[in-house]
Amino acid sequence: MRLGQRRHVRGGLQIAARLLFGLFLSLTLVDAGLHLALSTERVQQLLRRRVEGVLSYELGRQARVGTIALSPFLNFLELRQVTVTGPGGAADVQVDRVRLYPDLRRLLGRELVVRTVVLLRPVIDLPEGSPSGPGTPEVVLRIQYLLALPVVRLEIRQGQLTVGRDGRIGSAEGLHVDLWRENGEVRGDLRIAEGVLRLSEEPVRWGPLQATLALEEHDLVVTLEIRLESGALGAIGRVRDVFRAPRLALDVGGQLPFPLHFPSPGTIQLAGQLTGSPQDPRFHGVVHLEGGPWPDLGITLLGDREGIRSQGVRFLAVPSDVSGGFELRWKDLSYAAEIQGRGLDLKLFRVPGLGRLPVAGKVTLEGLAAGRGLTAAGMTGQATFRVTSLRRRGQLGGGGTVEGYVKARGGRLSLERLQVDLPPNRLIMQGSLGKELHLEVSGKAPRVDLIGHLLGAGDVGGKGEVAGQVTGPAGAPTFRGILTWDAPRLLGVDLHRIRGAVLVAERTIASPQLVVTRGKSTGIIRLRMTLPEEEKALDLEQDLRIEAEGQVHGALQDFVSLFVRGEIPATGQLAFDGSISGVPHRLEGLGRVLIKDAVLWGEPWQTVETDLKLEPDRLRFEGARLLRGGEQVSGSGLLRFGDLGVSFRLATPRLSLEGFRLFAGAGVTGQMLLEVEGEGNIDHPTIRGDYHLTALRYGTVPLGVGRGRLLLQDQKMTARLALPNQGYSILGRLQAISPYSYEVQASMKEAELALLFALTGSPLLQGGTGTGSGTAAVGGDLAPQRLTKLALDLHAPSLRIRGHTFHTAEPLRIDLREEALTISSVAVTGKTGWLNARGRVAFGGAVDVGVHGKIPLALALYYPGIIGGGTGTGEFDVKASGLWKAPRYTGWIKMAGGGFRLLDHPEPFQGMAGQVNFEDQKIHMPALVGSWAGGKVNVSGIASRGQETGWRWAFDLLLDEARGERVFVRSETDKRSVTGETSLWGTVTAGGSRWEELKQSLGGKLKLALKDGKMRGFTVVANILRILNLTPDPVKGVPYDSLRASFELKQGVLETQNLTFVSDTIKIGGVGTIDLGRKEVDMLLAVQPLRTVDKVINAMKLSRIPVLGRLLFGKERSVLVVAIKVEGPLDKPEVAPVAEESLGRGIFGIFRRLFELPGELAPDRKSSTSK
Repeated sequence: MRLGQRRHVRGGLQIAARLLFGLFLSLTLVDAGLHLALSTERVQQLLRRRVEGVLSYELGRQARVGTIALSPFLNFLELRQVTVTGPGGAADVQVDRVRLYPDLRRLLGRELVVRTVVLLRPVIDLPEGSPSGPGTPEVVLRIQYLLALPVVRLEIRQGQLTVGRDGRIGSAEGLHVDLWRENGEVRGDLRIAEGVLRLSEEPVRWGPLQATLALEEHDLVVTLEIRLESGALGAIGRVRDVFRAPRLALDVGGQLPFPLHFPSPGTIQLAGQLTGSPQDPRFHGVVHLEGGPWPDLGITLLGDREGIRSQGVRFLAVPSDVSGGFELRWKDLSYAAEIQGRGLDLKLFRVPGLGRLPVAGKVTLEGLAAGRGLTAAGMTGQATFRVTSLRRRGQLGGGGTVEGYVKARGGRLSLERLQVDLPPNRLIMQGSLGKELHLEVSGKAPRVDLIGHLLGAGDVGGKGEVAGQVTGPAGAPTFRGILTWDAPRLLGVDLHRIRGAVLVAERTIASPQLVVTRGKSTGIIRLRMTLPEEEKALDLEQDLRIEAEGQVHGALQDFVSLFVRGEIPATGQLAFDGSISGVPHRLEGLGRVLIKDAVLWGEPWQTVETDLKLEPDRLRFEGARLLRGGEQVSGSGLLRFGDLGVSFRLATPRLSLEGFRLFAGAGVTGQMLLEVEGEGNIDHPTIRGDYHLTALRYGTVPLGVGRGRLLLQDQKMTARLALPNQGYSILGRLQAISPYSYEVQASMKEAELALLFALTGSPLLQGGTGTGSGTAAVGGDLAPQRLTKLALDLHAPSLRIRGHTFHTAEPLRIDLREEALTISSVAVTGKTGWLNARGRVAFGGAVDVGVHGKIPLALALYYPGIIGGGTGTGEFDVKASGLWKAPRYTGWIKMAGGGFRLLDHPEPFQGMAGQVNFEDQKIHMPALVGSWAGGKVNVSGIASRGQETGWRWAFDLLLDEARGERVFVRSETDKRSVTGETSLWGTVTAGGSRWEELKQSLGGKLKLALKDGKMRGFTVVANILRILNLTPDPVKGVPYDSLRASFELKQGVLETQNLTFVSDTIKIGGVGTIDLGRKEVDMLLAVQPLRTVDKVINAMKLSRIPVLGRLLFGKERSVLVVAIKVEGPLDKPEVAPVAEESLGRGIFGIFRRLFELPGELAPDRKSSTSK
């Protein structure tokens, strides 16, 4: 472009900019001029008269305008402080600002034509009173003159509405109206944000209200909805010929919350038609009361300009005998209601927060109420109800009762008393009702099982107490209180006590801290239990939802039995921390368990710890550790609840056999490395595993190392064991319960026979040694040791038994099976003796066996605790034949110069010689002579055997001139001693088949005589002397001349009537018993001091000890005699004087005979020892 052209364009732009600026400036000046002109008083008056005239003419009401302003862009006029006055002179409408959108050209032509009217923040007052025009309601006139405005659109924004003077009836905020003309019709929207009705003592808030309006010719079409609390009301229909003769044709419906009127859950469903004229409306419809504590009700309603009333009351679901009525007057919203019911079914009623309960019964109720307003705030009235035949659904007859009385006064509801009786159980509630409840609750239930049965939970029991409060909203109340439940039974489990704070709300029972005790266990639990929503009979196993966490301390069995029914082979002290959730039939949870002093399946452990995982059908053990001393077993497993089955895996690097239950008391020791797996029933699981044994020993027999496999099934253990160092290969079976029966099959190759001898259980063979090859099958019991089966085929060149060596020329063949012992070949020889035996013994059958030989008495007389310490040899040749119960014996046993000890007495019998002859079923012992304790011994007797009574023994005994210090031997630490010449003679009898029977049946008559000796350290003698104020010499003891007594022996008890003790100090006579088995004495002694009588008399006076001398011998022959009782253990009996009145008359005669003794025992004769 050329330079000239550029200049031409730039010049044109400059001219256009100047023109636009000039135009804007002109418009600004004109706008400013108009605003300045309008702001003048003269213009304002001119415009105000013009606008007020038009408005008054169009509205037919007096209109006043404060000021008029023009918008900045000249598109509307704003009228401020607009008031429309009604016929009575009161302001009908007051508007803060009204915007008019006029045609400016016509306005300048002094003609006001408005297209749109906007009312900002108007206050519309609807006064009380009669209509302003005859036959035309006030509200219709208001609509009429608003619609009469010559506008295209009318808007109301942020308006207020009042009804009655100063809003006494009600008021509303946030009024928005939008009306417009369209195709000759008027349409619009109406919305009110919120409002309040003050017709009742408690105001009722409502809103929002929304409506659409359409004026079609002469009909007003209305659609309206208003929210009321949490409910809603609506209407749809027409107001026909709205401006001339309006007629209502509206369908009305809605749903309101029942707590708006009464403190109870539920809703009010309303449906009907509104007809008639606005001056005389008519309503016909129904209302349903649904979801309340009572069955759903239906009420037919009729309404008119005076009020609304009921016409018929009925239950919707079932027919029943119910009647009542309701009436509401519009003028003051006063109402009155009443209801009666007979024979109503309890299952139709609901309990707030719990719904329908699984119970049945018959309900009778009566109630009446009156008040004013839309709420219960001004209500007064009362209601009573009674439930009879309270029982579980489906149960016939019997049951409990419920009685209640509710009272309303000044709008306040109170439960005067609610009493539930299920004899002997009783629950009482009372307190205030309303939207918020506050009730005091107390109850005692001596028989909780009846409550459980009522609710369909049969497996509950015990007795309980509850006290607390029910508070909270009426639709969802909450109970808080203290529960004490003694001896509770819950879900099939018996507990000791449940106590703690309880919260019940919305079908939920919770406790922040519940203390539960069972047996010796205590649990502190945080618990939450929820009942299902379904209204049916409760099945606690399936329906009760449990959430719990806490700690349990106590006995293991108490805790495990909560999950497992039946006996649990486990004990110990438990500490558990965990949580569970679910229904009782399908519980899940996690926890940690620590058990002290545990015994699992009979095995003791110091500590058991594991993590637990509870699943619906099983309990898992993870990371388990079992500790005992320095030993540890680790593993994992599970317990199935349905079949009480277990599955586990355990391993231990070192376990002592002596601490293992299977070998307890069996004499087996050593160390075991073990890996096992278990599966099966909890009582008798099947266990498989591998083991390695070290330091193995049976009794005193070392076995070295071994390796094998084991199977424990049906309480039997099968094990294979190889002992390579001992020459054994063993297959064994062991019963895992007492008496631990076993079967062992062994093959031996140059094997050490000590193990085989030990397994026989024979005391004689214990400690025997030797080597041999062959086979052996052994069976019996380990605890106590008893051999029941033996099959031996053994070549043993050399055997050594208790220090005696024997040789065999041929294999030993012995078979013990099915209670029959067959000795095929037993022939041994040695330097100290020889033995040959053959034959067969059928226990319970026939006997045919012969034994002859010459063997050391150390082997022949070896029965620990009875006889032992044998010396010398014995020869025998004995045969037995006939029946096992009564065999015939023939043969003899000889002893020459032998020795032995009886009953572990340290003094041996020596130089014993004699012969015992066997003749049929009798044993004769003509004489067995020797020496014992320095004296001579002579024993003779006879024994006979009966089929039923066993052996019957009778012996004549003689012990002459034995030394007391050797007869009455005490332990080395015992300082007591008796010296003197001792003699014992008499007859002893006994009977029975076993040693215990023989001891218990001991009988006979014996005489004992000791003379010329001393007693030192004996409590009885020393205490007697102290009672008489005569102190014995602790070193020299008490010398005596004689001690004599005759005893009758009956079942191990010695009884005497003539015990005498004579010394130079005292003379004693006594009667009483000595129990040899129990080692106890019970004797009564008469003591006569022979020296220092004055000293004794003075001591007795001071001690008030009674004197018996005058009673024994009369006044002429009175001597000093004292009665003393000796009673208690032989080693240390109690010694005390006895009053004469406690003595029987027969005792005096016995004592008199004891003290009138022959001359040789008179006190004046002194023994050589005492001299």
